[in-house]
Amino acid sequence: MQAAAKVGFPPILLKNTVLLAQKVSLQTQRKRLDVSFAGDEQVERAARGTGYFFGAILYDHRGDGEGFDRTSLDIGQVADGANGIPAVRLAAADVSHAPDPAGATATCWAADKQDSSNPCYILTAKHAVAGLGKGQRVAMASGGFGKLHDFCESSVDAAVIEPNTGQTVPVALPIDADPAVGLGVSFDGSVSSRLSGRITKTWIHPTDSDAYDPQRVLFDVTGVKGDSGALVRLDSTGEAVGIYTGIKKGRSSQEGMSQAIWQATDLLNIDLYE
Repeated sequence: MQAAAKVGFPPILLKNTVLLAQKVSLQTQRKRLDVSFAGDEQVERAARGTGYFFGAILYDHRGDGEGFDRTSLDIGQVADGANGIPAVRLAAADVSHAPDPAGATATCWAADKQDSSNPCYILTAKHAVAGLGKGQRVAMASGGFGKLHDFCESSVDAAVIEPNTGQTVPVALPIDADPAVGLGVSFDGSVSSRLSGRITKTWIHPTDSDAYDPQRVLFDVTGVKGDSGALVRLDSTGEAVGIYTGIKKGRSSQEGMSQAIWQATDLLNIDLYE
C-alpha cells in the first residue's frame, strides 16, 4: 500500500475543541467527501492512486473568515477493495471552548479592556444569572462554581462570569456592530446542535449604547431552553453579532432573538476572544 500524501489542511470555523474521530463512508466508484480542502490535488492523487484515503484534518473553531460550511470534494474513483475504509477526521484546537454556566451557554471568552491580554472571563446572557449580585457564586455546567464578575444594567441581556476552569490563547473575536437584514447567521447552544437562519430585523444604534435602550438582532430560527448565551455569528465572515437570548413571540409567528453584542462589549468595557 502506498503512503498517503502529506497534505496541509486549512482551518475552518468549528466550535468543537476536543478530539473527535468521525467515520466518512467510502463507496465504490465515486464518493463525495465532506472536507475543507476542496481542490487539493495531492488528496485527489492519493485517493485515485491507491483506492484508499487516510488523513487527519485539523479544525480550528476560532476561524478567520472562511465561513462555517464545509465544502465537498469529488475525489474520483475508489477501488472496490476500499469499500467501507474510513477516512478519519480529527476535530481539534489548542484552546478550550468557554465553559458553560449551568442551564445556559457561554458566548465566548472575554477580557477587561484594561487587561486585554488575559481573557479569563466568559460572556453569557444576563438572565442566565438572574437574581445574583456581583461577586456571588455561579453554578457551572461542568460542576463547581464560578463568580459573577459584572453585568449590564436595565434590559441589556449580558453578563460576565469568572469561571472555575478553562483557559484560552488570546485570539480576538471580530464583531459586526450593525449587521444587515438578510444575512445568514448560526449559533450553537449547549442543548441544540448548530442552528442556522437569516437576520429578519435589527434594532441597533452603533454609536449609542445606552443601557435603557437595549439593542437586538432577530432571526428566523429559534433555540431551546439552555441555549441562552450562545454566540450568534455571521455565516459569511464569522463575525459576532449577538448573544442568543430566546424567542420573541408575535401574534402569529415567532423569531429568535439576541442581544446585540457590540452594545454588551461597550457597556461592560470588554474585549472578546475565542
